[in-house]
Amino acid sequence: MDSTHEEPSFNFPLFIHLNPDLEISMNYAERIQHLTGSVARDILSRCQDQSIISFAGGLPGREAWQGLDLPKPEVTSFQYGASEGDAGLRALFASRLGSIGVDVPTEQILVTSGSQQGLDLVSKLWIDPESAVAVESPTYLAALQVFRLFQAEMVTIETGPQGLDLERLEHVLKTHRPRFLYLNPTFQNPSGNCYPEDNRREIAAILDCYADHTVLIEDDPYRELNYEREEAPLPIVSHLKTANWVYLGTTSKIIIPGARIGLLAASGSFISELQKLKQAADLHSSRLSQQVVLELLSNSEWVHARMKHLQQVYRVKRNLMHEELLKHANEIAQWQCPQGGMFFWLRLNQRTDLKMALNRCLDRGVAFMPGDPFFAESTEHGQWIRLNFTSPDESDIRRFLPVIFETIGQGE
Repeated sequence: MDSTHEEPSFNFPLFIHLNPDLEISMNYAERIQHLTGSVARDILSRCQDQSIISFAGGLPGREAWQGLDLPKPEVTSFQYGASEGDAGLRALFASRLGSIGVDVPTEQILVTSGSQQGLDLVSKLWIDPESAVAVESPTYLAALQVFRLFQAEMVTIETGPQGLDLERLEHVLKTHRPRFLYLNPTFQNPSGNCYPEDNRREIAAILDCYADHTVLIEDDPYRELNYEREEAPLPIVSHLKTANWVYLGTTSKIIIPGARIGLLAASGSFISELQKLKQAADLHSSRLSQQVVLELLSNSEWVHARMKHLQQVYRVKRNLMHEELLKHANEIAQWQCPQGGMFFWLRLNQRTDLKMALNRCLDRGVAFMPGDPFFAESTEHGQWIRLNFTSPDESDIRRFLPVIFETIGQGE
């Protein structure tokens, strides 16, 4: 990208560059030099303008709360509560995890303020400045934001439709000895990839060989958003025999994201340290939200009907977006239709100034998410974009998706 190019009217840190020369005022902690904003959040702020249709964020569609009848809160939920969360909700989470092969007692589960808080807690527990952390390439951008803040040295491992690069995984574990390996293997954000069962088993077997120094952090927010298969493959943590692990989940995708209720389950005695870190961070997650989530998830018929509804609605949107991409992006990009999750991940055939293209799209009332922030490497890729298909209405997909590719196709 030409650094002398005049900046468009909407400015934000699209391509993340750390600034070691930042002047620290007010005696800020040194780690603030590594504090970056979330590009997705910056775009989302701009898209609060109702005239802009966003394909950029990882937002559920309005179908997730239209007609949703929330339970009336009980007075008991108005008081402070236990840092680890409501006992009944934790027991329910333990039962749900058991159904997908993760046998964990209630005592090894924390209720978190969204799964994002889980990323913050594990970073506080394991990352010192320059500690090695292994991540997928590409990976979830908000995880990178947290790991950068704690000054991790991120080591990348390629991932694709067939899962994680196993040869590279073993090399990284052997030579870099990362504190943890962060994976999002089920309908991954941003790629939509779902690691096959055999790849998961092989990852687990390799991790068991390096159990003395590397913990698996498995982030699993999209498991229920499954459009093609009966069940998603079992989590990688269910296959581990000796390696320690942390499993992160959320209710944001199946109930409502504003409730901010997630879960953290963990092997090993370090759950007590994570609980203390949670206590120091916010005392406990919202008891009002916990009560609502407990009552709704306790009704198995409601859960089944809701998941069928969301899967059906999102499947229609996904299929529509795939059809529209074939019409308008087939000559300038490549992609795979995701089996689940919320995103299409497209590789453009030519490098493009995506910052300029995004600003032009915003001027025309539509937003997309450039791919660079999903890579831990500092190089600018300029060939990837992520598109969310769950949030826009069907009419908006038909009307505004062509605008994105018309704008990208114009070049500089």
